[in-house]
Amino acid sequence: MYQKTQAHESFFRLLRQISGEYRALMVDQDISGPQLVLLELLRSRGPQKTSALAEHMYVTVGNVTLLADRLHKAHLIERERSETDRRVVLLSLTAEGDALVERTRAIRNRVFSRYFGALNPEELEHFGRLIEKMLAASEKSTQE
Repeated sequence: MYQKTQAHESFFRLLRQISGEYRALMVDQDISGPQLVLLELLRSRGPQKTSALAEHMYVTVGNVTLLADRLHKAHLIERERSETDRRVVLLSLTAEGDALVERTRAIRNRVFSRYFGALNPEELEHFGRLIEKMLAASEKSTQE
C-alpha cells in the first residue's frame, strides 16, 4: 500500500521537477512569479483595484503596489481612474501584458503536457478530482 510519506515525497519531487523545468523556460520572459500571478488575475478578472488583487494573492496592498509599479514601468499594465469614483484606481493589462500572459501560458502548457500526457483520460480525471479535494480542504482550513 502506498504510504502517506511516499505520497508526500513523490508529490514534492514532482513539484520540484515541474517548477525547475518551468523556471528554466521562463528565464527569457523577465518576469517574477508574483508579477505573473498579478497579470493572470487581471487577464481573467479584468480591471481590478489593488485591494482586490491583494486579497486574491494573499499579500498586502503595499506588495501589490510594488508589483504594479514594476509592471507599469515595463508597460505591461496601466492604471486608470474609475469612471464612477475618481478616487479609485483600477489596474488593467496592456496589449504587451496580454501577449506576455499568452507566451507564459504556452510555456506552462508545454511543461504540463509532458507530465499530464503520461496519464490516460481516466487517470487524468481522477487526478483532477484529487487536486480539487486537496484545494477544498486547504480553503476550508484557511477559513477556520
